[in-house]
Amino acid sequence: MVKLNVDAQVAGGVYAGLGAVIRDENGLIVLTATKRMRITDVVNLDAMAIRFGMNVALRFNYKCIWVESDSLSAINSVQSKTLGRTPFYLVIVDIIKLRALFNICNFSHVRRNGNTVAHLVARGDTGSDSELICLNSFPQSIVTLANLDLV
Repeated sequence: MVKLNVDAQVAGGVYAGLGAVIRDENGLIVLTATKRMRITDVVNLDAMAIRFGMNVALRFNYKCIWVESDSLSAINSVQSKTLGRTPFYLVIVDIIKLRALFNICNFSHVRRNGNTVAHLVARGDTGSDSELICLNSFPQSIVTLANLDLV
């Protein structure tokens, strides 16, 4: 079982960032992923961050995950399988479908101050690429925040 923290960041301009952090059973970071995309509303971005993180976990063959997000509306919508016709609910449907691809997939809400590592990763620079995945040599700021979570 790995823990997947996700978040979205809007920093002005026309782009937003999605961030995903995967940690092992000891709380150590094994992967970070950042995706740059066009801005949409924040609630939709938070749901898109969950979907992005789950897709990254699948790409790296993690089959047992615990997803944490500071978006209460996204987590509640996934857990209750709430449906609708807005773009937000279309992403929720994608998340529900992705959930079936995991052996274990749990969701929980975490307060914003418990999700700072994913928030920092979402702010990351992807350079000229739309996505950046890091499997080692994480920036010191990310390692420091992750270590504070372990204390």
